[in-house]
Amino acid sequence: MKTSIAEFGYQVMVVDDDDLILDWFTEVLGQAGVSCVAVSNGVAALEMVRQEPRKFVAVFVDYHLKQADFTGAEIARSIKAINKDITVKIISGDNTEKAVNQYVEARVDGFSIKPLDADKFQSDLYAIFCKYREKLSIVGSDTLQLDNLTIKTGILGRSQSTVKLKEDTLKIAQADQTVLIHGENGTGKELIANAIHNNSARKNGPFNILNCGVLNQNLVASELFGHKRGAFTGADKDQLGIIRRSEGGTLFLDEIGDMPSDAQVALLRVLQEKEVRPVGSTSVFKVNVRILAATNIDLLKAVEEGRFRKDLYFRLNVLPICSPPLKERVNDLDVLVPHFIKKHCSDRVCSFRSSAIQRMKKYSWPGNVRELENDIIRHCSISDSEIIDEYNLDSKFFGDVDVEQEQTVEIENAIFSIEELSRKADAALADNIGKVLGSFNSERGYKTKASKRLGVTPNRLHMVVSRLQKEGHYVPHWSN
Repeated sequence: MKTSIAEFGYQVMVVDDDDLILDWFTEVLGQAGVSCVAVSNGVAALEMVRQEPRKFVAVFVDYHLKQADFTGAEIARSIKAINKDITVKIISGDNTEKAVNQYVEARVDGFSIKPLDADKFQSDLYAIFCKYREKLSIVGSDTLQLDNLTIKTGILGRSQSTVKLKEDTLKIAQADQTVLIHGENGTGKELIANAIHNNSARKNGPFNILNCGVLNQNLVASELFGHKRGAFTGADKDQLGIIRRSEGGTLFLDEIGDMPSDAQVALLRVLQEKEVRPVGSTSVFKVNVRILAATNIDLLKAVEEGRFRKDLYFRLNVLPICSPPLKERVNDLDVLVPHFIKKHCSDRVCSFRSSAIQRMKKYSWPGNVRELENDIIRHCSISDSEIIDEYNLDSKFFGDVDVEQEQTVEIENAIFSIEELSRKADAALADNIGKVLGSFNSERGYKTKASKRLGVTPNRLHMVVSRLQKEGHYVPHWSN
């Protein structure tokens, strides 16, 4: 299935002093699910790009914009100079031959003639996004961009399942109910719990974590509910317990499936009555705490086998959310790899070639994101090369490949647009012509010599170049 332009998670800027044009871009991009920053002041737009040079993947600038002695073409060139990876295109309502030549001379990435067609514009934007993704042939820390959902949740990834996870996390955060997070080990269940708390009305309250799998059977009640001094041997002072310490905030119970049966009964009472009784006390205390629980086992199966209370399961499973395994969202490696490089390997230059990333995507990742993080640390630490390609990877990445997994990766990365293939071919043609022209550029009659080298007549070469320029392609070393 072809990736929609919204799924890339990229941002676009439009610079035009015509409010109607800005409204058109905002509406068209909004309908397509693409974040658009509309700016009417060219100098302000230039400053925004200077401050965040990797925020925008594409910038569209009105050619006739003139502010503070800057023309639209000058602003476009200046933006391109800040970050050559940004696609900068001129927009104009003038399609005369003279105007087209001026657009070409602006030395940016092409031009579009107003009024724009919404479908064609979205198709062009899709091609721009694909081209940008391809530019990340070497994946390093500088390639990381954060979309709004990622900033809010801290959950990295642009795959469809990860975007849905972020959206569901933000929705659940607003509902002050108990949450049960399902997922394999290493998929980031604690990260989801953090995101729910940080985006909830309780975000200014405490966020406490208790791993139920390491609870001492004899002290579990004290750990959860607290105790009075003298309640048992060693209880030399009053203890609040983690539930009361979480008052007004959130308590995250990790590995809830491993909670001892006695504690399950007591926790059920907390969820039902919103109160706790410390060990050795006759007093009951009301509590205002949101409970988030996580498990890596099938709790319903545990209920059937008598290892987990059925009533507690339904009390916890009010708002279920699932953290998908990495093998189901392998395209997130494009974001996760540079993130872990930046997190752990900032003291040295380290990058992964796209061929290495593609090889890693075919692996089944039984240890999920935690395994990936460890792999990145290891490869960056022991590699003799600053750039890691697929042949520098561990042998495990060259073992048996899950056929279904490999097909999924290939389908997700495939581009089925004939128009896109045609654009790529034209871009390559323009580049090739430019290289041949450049080899004769200092000689008299260089166009004639170049056409001979290319195996076409001078007239035919002129026709081809004219077509390429009208379609927005820049042909280096060609002057009209």
